[in-house]
Amino acid sequence: MDGKDVVFGIRPENIHDPEFAPQNIHGEKVSSKVDVTELMGNETLLYLVSGKNTFVGRVDPRSKLRVGDTTQVIFDMDKFHIFDASTEEAVR
Repeated sequence: MDGKDVVFGIRPENIHDPEFAPQNIHGEKVSSKVDVTELMGNETLLYLVSGKNTFVGRVDPRSKLRVGDTTQVIFDMDKFHIFDASTEEAVR
């Protein structure tokens, strides 16, 4: 993939509040700001901004993260996907 543009993808259930991240994952911290929270009963959706990127995390409903908070969410790096930006085909 040298020299090709790629798109990084991760599902909301693989983005975690650091306080409630599973112990057995290969996590990577990503600095982000909480833009919107949506309490959904047994989960909370966090709409997050990191630089020019936006993404959604589906986190434990006990999360104390609120709109305007700056945090480091945890990406489960065993669960991410990479797509070729021009063909949209999965690379990983």
